Amino acid sequence: MFEPSGTARTQLKDINTAMAYAQTLGLNLPVAKLVDQLFESMVNAGEWRFRSLRSNLRIKTIK
Repeated sequence: MFEPSGTARTQLKDINTAMAYAQTLGLNLPVAKLVDQLFESMVNAGEWRFRSLRSNLRIKTIK
């Protein structure tokens, strides 16, 4: 089973790279844009150490 190993900050960097490349190809990726916004919100809230949106959502639900 896959376990995410990167932080939200790293995932944000990677999705930004993918979005920039998609833009050069003239592609519109609405789901990727949403993921970008979610990771950016996590990082801006200081929650960049979380490894995935799933773990962040799980922790918020438990609190």
